[in-house]
Amino acid sequence: MNDEEGAPPEPEPVLGILVTHGAMAQGMVDAVRKITGFGEDVLVAVSNDGRGPDALLKAVQEVAGTGPAIIFTDLPSGSCAMAARFVCRDPGNRSVLFGTNLPMLLDFVFHRDLALDELVERLLKRGRSEIRSLERPANRAAPRADDPCGDAEADIGPGEGSSASADAQPAADRHAHRPVSG
Repeated sequence: MNDEEGAPPEPEPVLGILVTHGAMAQGMVDAVRKITGFGEDVLVAVSNDGRGPDALLKAVQEVAGTGPAIIFTDLPSGSCAMAARFVCRDPGNRSVLFGTNLPMLLDFVFHRDLALDELVERLLKRGRSEIRSLERPANRAAPRADDPCGDAEADIGPGEGSSASADAQPAADRHAHRPVSG
């Protein structure tokens, strides 16, 4: 609270609403809570699982209330995005961010007291900056066709390091995922 006479009131912290397909929203919210300790008054999960478009829209509207909110979605289209777009159709104290990732959500919970426009810009930059590719060292040979992950050398079969045991079975067979019988 600001005690100065005539000073504008402090802005209300922004609520985060994560709207996704299936259990993704709850999993990401659980991860954020485990890492940060913040409760459900900061970031709320809404899933489209078992909800038609109208029920999903109603659920998002109920969670959003009337205060400032950012609605995070997994995709820029589909039922989750459509519900988010509808809830944020009027300009003002709401925004939608598509393609949400965990670093973006973590940054949100620590900076949700920023002005909405400033927060949205910050989150977009953070989310984009955390999407990366693992750089392969230049001196490492390109992966073989039968070992697309390039990890055949790391596989040690029966015999603990015996090259005969690793060579006895082709890399494609060593990496195959087979259903467990029985």
